[in-house]
Amino acid sequence: MLKEAISSVLVDRLPHNLAVALSSLAESWSTVSVPWMLGGSCSLLVQEVELDRLPRDIDIYADIHAAKQLHAHPWV
Repeated sequence: MLKEAISSVLVDRLPHNLAVALSSLAESWSTVSVPWMLGGSCSLLVQEVELDRLPRDIDIYADIHAAKQLHAHPWV
């Protein structure tokens, strides 16, 4: 679902470098079966919330177990 949201909403609205990074991350982590969540202004943009300025970073939330697995899984 995140990958589709990124493709449909963010391609034209998110700075190119963040769109590429987020798409790559979502693609790579789609094979990891732990929960994680997109947060911050990128999350708001995916939900089509109007922002005063574009996101400058990507916020990812995960519990410690998931974070360790995601960190061990290369995405670049």
